[in-house]
Amino acid sequence: MMEKVTLHDEIIAILKENGAPMDSHAIADAVNRRKNYQKRDGSAVSDWQIRARVRQYAKLFRKEGSSISIKKG
Repeated sequence: MMEKVTLHDEIIAILKENGAPMDSHAIADAVNRRKNYQKRDGSAVSDWQIRARVRQYAKLFRKEGSSISIKKG
């Protein structure tokens, strides 16, 4: 059985691969394209879900304007 990937872990993986900050629309597009994270209802991840998760995990992410990055350390 595959281990379930959390949305915040997938956001981190995408930001690391990109190597630069991204906005929530680009992150949502990447999450949906990669298909590693799936919502229970099977619908697409939206940019507002990305923003909400980034706010929820403020210890992991930095948001400056529309730019989202991983906090160092």
